Amino acid sequence: MNLSDYIKRVRNLANTLKNMLLNKFSEYTLRNIGLYFKKLIFMKKIIILVILTVFISLHTCKTYGQDIKILPNTTIILPKHSSMKVTWVVLPIENYKAKGDVQFCFSSKPIIAYDSKYVLFPKENMIVIVNEGFNSMACLGDDIVLFANNEYFGFLSPQKSKEHTMPQAYIQPIAKLPLAQAKMYGGLNNTLYVVGIDSNSSLYKALIFNNKKPYSYNAIFYSKENINCASGDGTINFVGVDKTIWKINNNQKNIYYIHKKEKFNQIIYSGYGIFYTTDSSAGFIQNGYGMEFIFTNKPQIALKDNELYILLGDSLGIISISNVNEFRMYDLPIKSIKLKE
Repeated sequence: MNLSDYIKRVRNLANTLKNMLLNKFSEYTLRNIGLYFKKLIFMKKIIILVILTVFISLHTCKTYGQDIKILPNTTIILPKHSSMKVTWVVLPIENYKAKGDVQFCFSSKPIIAYDSKYVLFPKENMIVIVNEGFNSMACLGDDIVLFANNEYFGFLSPQKSKEHTMPQAYIQPIAKLPLAQAKMYGGLNNTLYVVGIDSNSSLYKALIFNNKKPYSYNAIFYSKENINCASGDGTINFVGVDKTIWKINNNQKNIYYIHKKEKFNQIIYSGYGIFYTTDSSAGFIQNGYGMEFIFTNKPQIALKDNELYILLGDSLGIISISNVNEFRMYDLPIKSIKLKE
């Protein structure tokens, strides 16, 4: 029985109760009033339960083929019959509007950096101020979180702060940055990628940091166009240049994938494929095919073990999708998916 049928039954019960009240109150009638009143309460509870079920279903994500919205302007589509599940990690902030650049990574816990000065640890409800500011943040492994300014990158070290004020920190330098406007990206095997502009040639370059002293950088790619992102495992490497992902392996450079509509903001190499984000979506690429499964404004992603974490840019809410290695089972040439309004 559907919701409309329940409503009709409640209305009929209410009308019956009304008619009974208009009659004489015999003992038999009073017993029936009590019986119908109990039924009425029961039916109302069922309707409330159905409404709650419908409401909850709008805030969870289940199968491919359904457009399931967890927030306004946010839709997730997952393959049917998979064991992938969506879970809230950090609840969204209502009416949040980002004031500046927001960055996201995941070490042993989610970390959000914003306004080039603040580092938010949402699980601990703690914010740290980085006094000199920073341009980039990257996570390597479980406990390594790196920050970069215009000159060098390093890790955060606590700084004395006044009582009853936000905790403060500064960047303890590890190595100088050889590129201007440098951004860092973490990869597999604790590989650190640095992309930016070579001041001498004015070319955009992608480098891999060599963490053995004396520290150095190995150039893997250069371009006249802006390099948006980089990922890999140190041997197999990928860079995103506008709408194109390039694969670099054994000094061979080949086009790996071209997005038809948008530039790549992030790419994360998993070992079996690439997870990526654009300004309006997140997806997965394997064997030359792309599958977009999240549609939202400015998403950011982090891959930890077999779980993908997604920062929803409009709310700072974080969700996770478990068992994401199952995406490699769906080798489908899905270039785009039309959603219902």
